[in-house]
Amino acid sequence: MSNVQFISIIYANRNRDVKRIKASINSLSSQQAQNFEVIFVDYGSEPTLVSQYQNLFTSYDFAQFFHLEVSHLLWNKSKALNYAIKKATFPNIFIADVDLIFHPNSLSLLNNLSPSEKFFLFRLGYLSAEESKKLSENHRFEDLKPQRVGSVNGMLLASKEALSKVKGLDEFFHFYGAEDEDLFARLESA
Repeated sequence: MSNVQFISIIYANRNRDVKRIKASINSLSSQQAQNFEVIFVDYGSEPTLVSQYQNLFTSYDFAQFFHLEVSHLLWNKSKALNYAIKKATFPNIFIADVDLIFHPNSLSLLNNLSPSEKFFLFRLGYLSAEESKKLSENHRFEDLKPQRVGSVNGMLLASKEALSKVKGLDEFFHFYGAEDEDLFARLESA
């Protein structure tokens, strides 16, 4: 297929549940399109979790795990994602959350989009706590029932070039929130 795009899926993490991360990465294992890589950046998690993450990522040949030993610093998702953007080898980047479950056709659909001169945001379904408990090795995406659906600025598909032009995410932001809205505004302006 001549129009196949290659996508780097990037994650930023700190002290998140291994089961949640595994569910997300497993959903990528079952993609119909396999033209992607995962860049997973851990930003200062507790040592016991880092060890669990390292063990988890040995099972996936499409994923790279990077641990930044910055536990003494405040959580900075922007710094972690900027690190991942620099490590990405493919021309298109999808920013994912560690608890995102991908439909088996997600990468096929993303490949049909061409983010070279634009970027894309997505509507996501949010699972209730009860529905999240249904996630397992054998869950079927179609059986998951979202509690609500909403638009977010954090799940974004853009070219690596476009992200570089706006100098990535603003590292002034700490914790969660606003860094994605700021990136969205700067990409839109550019």
